[in-house]
Amino acid sequence: MRAGPLSDPETIRLLASFECVWILARDVKRIAKDSSAPEELRVLAAGLAERYAYPVDTQLIASDGRLLGQMPVKQLFSAEGMDYPRALRDALAATSAR
Repeated sequence: MRAGPLSDPETIRLLASFECVWILARDVKRIAKDSSAPEELRVLAAGLAERYAYPVDTQLIASDGRLLGQMPVKQLFSAEGMDYPRALRDALAATSAR
């Protein structure tokens, strides 16, 4: 990803507007079922797990837990490709529209 979509200057600029984190799918599933975790975290983890696209994907989540966009890595490198900067712009527009 670093040599492809994440090396694009516009993508780099747009990503600065997000908190970029990563989590393993197995951990998301565990957190979703962990009764000692805060309810908000369990709900968020369950949503992440439900939408997960193997092997790697990017999920753009609003601070209230809403899904703003999702970009499976398979699409980023497919023949059709995916407009990563457009997806980031759309997610930012969705947050400012509220």
